[in-house]
Amino acid sequence: MTVGKIPAPPRAQLPQRRARGQAELKIELKISTPVFGGSPIPRRVDSVDTVRAASIRGQLRFWWRALHAQNHASSQELYVAESRLWGGPAVKGVADIGRSPVELRVNVRRASELASPPSSGPEGYALFPARDQQDGTPPPQIRLQGTCFELHMRFPLEHERAIRDSLRAWVLFGGYGGRTRRGLGSLTVVGDGTPWLPKFPSPTAINELFGRDVFAQPDAPAGVTPLLGGARLFSSFQVMRAYGAWSKAVGWLLEFRQGSESHCGARRPGADKRPSISNWPEADKVRHFSDAALPWAHPPRHNKAPAWPRAGFGLPIIGQFQAKSRNKKPWEAEQPPRTEPEDFRIGWQQGDTPRDRLASPLILKPLALLANGDEEQFSPIALWLNRAPPDGKVILQRSNGAVVAGTEVSFTQFLAPDDKVFFGALEGKASLQDAFFAWLDQHGREQQSSKPRKNRPKRRRQR
Repeated sequence: MTVGKIPAPPRAQLPQRRARGQAELKIELKISTPVFGGSPIPRRVDSVDTVRAASIRGQLRFWWRALHAQNHASSQELYVAESRLWGGPAVKGVADIGRSPVELRVNVRRASELASPPSSGPEGYALFPARDQQDGTPPPQIRLQGTCFELHMRFPLEHERAIRDSLRAWVLFGGYGGRTRRGLGSLTVVGDGTPWLPKFPSPTAINELFGRDVFAQPDAPAGVTPLLGGARLFSSFQVMRAYGAWSKAVGWLLEFRQGSESHCGARRPGADKRPSISNWPEADKVRHFSDAALPWAHPPRHNKAPAWPRAGFGLPIIGQFQAKSRNKKPWEAEQPPRTEPEDFRIGWQQGDTPRDRLASPLILKPLALLANGDEEQFSPIALWLNRAPPDGKVILQRSNGAVVAGTEVSFTQFLAPDDKVFFGALEGKASLQDAFFAWLDQHGREQQSSKPRKNRPKRRRQR
């Protein structure tokens, strides 16, 4: 990426010097998409503390690492620097680690209401963890968009630039609560957003805010810590409201993973206008590694060599095959009788130790832009953070967690050798990132903004 001379970053509301060597900063923020989670209980919104300072501190720590990890020679050195600024347990032989010198205080000015999550469309796809549970447990509620709060920060003056940049990155690319990488809890600035928001959704406009090229490729290869340096940004340059921009951004991933727009899409079009079998290889690989006394309802078209390309979007992947045919009969009741594999899980392990989760490097969200008068503006974006694959293997597991022997592959293996490619977007690509961004270049800017969906949560007028 080539970027011209970048001016010095604009000054935010100048911190008021309240004590020698100390600065204060106040910013008013609005949550522009629904909030999922954010409380001490996973997947639950907090009905007491609408916006928690501890949650914001965690987000700021993440974005500080994304901006500064490449400047430290080792993970230990990075941890010490992070802990000295944001707080952490004491480390033997290392001074100045303990309570953070950065003080945060939150004042909620308006709390939006709770509601049931949408269950379909891109919004329902982003809120997949909030769907009905198989054990009959009702889905968790979400907090609707519209919550406004003031964030007050006090910090040592020497860290002013680093803290302001972390705050700016959080506002632009992060969010509040859970599933922020799928656009939940996205933010915008209330009032003058000039120091914080770009005029356009371009790397150049964003870099002008930071006063440097935050997307520049680091000199050393990236480690497992996600970085903004070397990250890949796609934006459609369409300007719309937050909910529509969020729906569009998540819709890119939904279409890429499950769409059937053509004969070489992610899924084969069905005869009755319903999507048919997947053109991704994972389902066929699962069939190859499963035992059954009956023929498969859909015979594998891919070879048996293991490959799990969608692992690049994050793990685990929980999979379930259709138990019934289009005639709504169990496959075993059809003539001739057939079957499909049981539920499965694609996960990963380090050595012989299974791991629970691997966060996605892909962020899809509405990027807040400078307001046009009183009208808020957003553009849908896709941001792929620069991160090396972890030291481990992708594995296929039974629903009970047992590892299926012979299914382990490196994270760097995208497609199986000598395998056929039925999803055209994967043809000739070396990685999932390359495939997704090439697909976005062809399809992302062509798609027009869709009309608001009927299942969009309604927000009552605040009085």
